[in-house]
Amino acid sequence: MMVRTLFKWVLVLLFAIISCTKRTSSDNIIDLTDYRMIKESINLSEIPDYLPGVILSMEKVQEDQYIFLDFSQRSIFHLDTAKNQLHQIGSHGDGPGEYRNPVYFQSVGQDTIAFTDISNMALNFIKSDGTFIKQIYHGLGGGKKFIINEDKIFILGNLSANTEQVNYQLTILDQDGNKRNELFPVKEIYENQVKSFGTGDMAIIDDMLFLVNTTEPVIYMFNLNTGETDEVKPFDMTSELFSMNDGYSLYKYSVAELREVYNEIVIFRGIGSVNLDGEKYIIVYGRKGKVHFSYFLDMDLTVKYYYSSNKMILGVSEDYIFEKEMNSTEGSIDLVTFSNFN
Repeated sequence: MMVRTLFKWVLVLLFAIISCTKRTSSDNIIDLTDYRMIKESINLSEIPDYLPGVILSMEKVQEDQYIFLDFSQRSIFHLDTAKNQLHQIGSHGDGPGEYRNPVYFQSVGQDTIAFTDISNMALNFIKSDGTFIKQIYHGLGGGKKFIINEDKIFILGNLSANTEQVNYQLTILDQDGNKRNELFPVKEIYENQVKSFGTGDMAIIDDMLFLVNTTEPVIYMFNLNTGETDEVKPFDMTSELFSMNDGYSLYKYSVAELREVYNEIVIFRGIGSVNLDGEKYIIVYGRKGKVHFSYFLDMDLTVKYYYSSNKMILGVSEDYIFEKEMNSTEGSIDLVTFSNFN
């Protein structure tokens, strides 16, 4: 009897040990959803003479000063929340520094904005009062996402037929728009998705450039100092969230078929960095159906935190993320942080 009892407890102990060794990193991820705190809200509806549209992106340039892109009005705006004043940066048209369909912008310092427009294959530079500075033609397609960093310009590719970025996800240009390098060829099993869903996003954090495309659960890296490249797969691919994102699931889907299952696929929208409890984390955010999510990774690219919401993330700043109801012209833009989660 004692032998049987002892044998039983040995089996229980072995099962416990095996169970512990099978635990994935996802077991240690903290869900921040219940720790969400609105630091500030910006109610665009209260701004005089402005009808809010669909806001695609937002950037804080200094205290109480923001720049955002209104897709509905096809315009870039500067907002002073202290004075509740708004003015359009630049103007509509086909002249130097004017735009028809701006889709991406970056504040590059010295009161200067760079933007891309669907209607031309160039980077356009203007002052906040609309004064034209210069245009850098690159020929890689209209409306490209970009980052300007010292003497390099990084352009994201989406494999569109009307661009020169047929195989690569990232092109590096010099300040004159000349091609210097091409990086990260698209894997064949993700080619359809990248062509159909767009480019993803990139961010420079410290001395590294990080890139995500729209559906591949991979973070690509480029070292700005050494030129070395790498890629990591930090996400738990056994999770139901990524059930349609293994590449092979959609490998031979037509464009029409991809559109049918669009809401079942994780779409990565952005990457950046944000401080949580005094420490810097890399944030990767996106959506699946109506659920918007964020993963927070430490600088070793280990997932530490997860957050989900019914609101779309417009961008991130040093200390918080910008959120707004997706495709809604009403409601506020919330500046969200997290507290008391440790």
